[in-house]
Amino acid sequence: MKTGSWILNKLLGTGYLPGVNTIYGQPASGKTFLCYIAAAEQLKRGKKVLYIDPGRNFSAERFKDVHTDLKNLIIARPTSFSNQTAMIKGLQQKYKNTFDLIIIDSMLSFFRVESTKKNRSVLLALESDQLSRLGRLGVPVILTTDVYTNLDTQKDVMVGGDVLKYVSRQILHLIKLKKHIKVDVIKPFKKSVVFRIGKNNIEI
Repeated sequence: MKTGSWILNKLLGTGYLPGVNTIYGQPASGKTFLCYIAAAEQLKRGKKVLYIDPGRNFSAERFKDVHTDLKNLIIARPTSFSNQTAMIKGLQQKYKNTFDLIIIDSMLSFFRVESTKKNRSVLLALESDQLSRLGRLGVPVILTTDVYTNLDTQKDVMVGGDVLKYVSRQILHLIKLKKHIKVDVIKPFKKSVVFRIGKNNIEI
C-alpha cells in the first residue's frame, strides 16, 4: 500500500504491508503526520479508513491541510484499554473487509495509564490479543507507539515490548534532529532517510 509520500515509498519499496506496521518515536517526531498522509492517500483513491485514536492525537483541522474530504474517514476513540480490545474484536468479527486501512495512533496510551503491578499481566494479555487479531485482518494496519530511554545505553526503546516486535511486519523508528526527522527502518531490513514535515506532506 502506498505510504502517501514518494520519500517513504522509495525507502520501503513495497509501501505499507498487509498486517501490522509500527511507527515509534519521541513525542512530536512525526508519527501522527505519517498516519495522516497514509490515510489521505487511501481517501484520495476512494478507500475507507478507520482511525482509532486512544491518544486523542487526531486534529481534523490539521488533517485538512493534507486532505479535505473526510467522508470515508471514520474516527473512533476508545475509553479504556478493554474498550479498545472490544473495538478490535469487532473489526475481526463484524467489520472485516469494511476498511482498506486501519490506524491506531498511540496504541498503548491506555496501557501506560492503567498499568499497575496487579493488573500488568492482564493488560499484557489484552495487548497480545489485540495485536494477534490485527495481524489477521488482511489489510495494512499502522500502529504508533512511544519510546522510553534505556538508562544503560541511553538509546530509545520502543514501548510495546517483544510482542509488538514479533507481530510487526515493518517497524519504523522516527528520530528528531535539529530541523529534520530521521526515519530508520528497523524491520524487515535496515535503511534510513532524513526528511522534514511540510504543510501537506514530508519533504527532503
